[in-house]
Amino acid sequence: MTAPPRLAMLLLDRLAPPDEELAGDLVEEYQSGRSRVWFWRQAVTAIAIGAGTSVRANFRRAAGAILVGVFLSALGDAAFARTLEALGDLVTWTSLLELLVSTLVIGTEQFIIGAVVGRLARPVGPPIALVYAATLLGAAAMSFVVFLTGDAAGGERLLVGSHFLVTGCVAVLAAVVGGVWTTGSSHDRRSPLV
Repeated sequence: MTAPPRLAMLLLDRLAPPDEELAGDLVEEYQSGRSRVWFWRQAVTAIAIGAGTSVRANFRRAAGAILVGVFLSALGDAAFARTLEALGDLVTWTSLLELLVSTLVIGTEQFIIGAVVGRLARPVGPPIALVYAATLLGAAAMSFVVFLTGDAAGGERLLVGSHFLVTGCVAVLAAVVGGVWTTGSSHDRRSPLV
């Protein structure tokens, strides 16, 4: 018997609503010959539908938690921007070390905010943290487009633009991990399938 992709099963267990039948059916289909791509597509679809269902079923709690996350993120970004202004010409954004440090700071900030969002949205915190993380992805994409239309030089534009994308992905991942970490499991259960 071929085991399904472990990461997909873990994400399904942590981020999708508890549905042992769905997980069992996906595993059966996969073991009967479906591809890894098919399994991933089904898992991501179940997670997305589950997140939407969790938001609708717990709208006030979800909206409040997401708004708190957006507010905390704006505060963190403002503090980071002021710190960069205070540093002035010391930060040029052309050093890989500067880019790595800023990515680490933003990732840590989003992990903490994801944990707060997950905690506020308990018992369905991880799917709500996932929705919050999707707002981060949208913000990162908008920042990337705004930067590319700016007046930075070609090589610098590519380096810093790539940094926006990498930092956005790190922020999304950190927020989801924070949301899952703070609540343990998406619905306080462990699947025997993982």
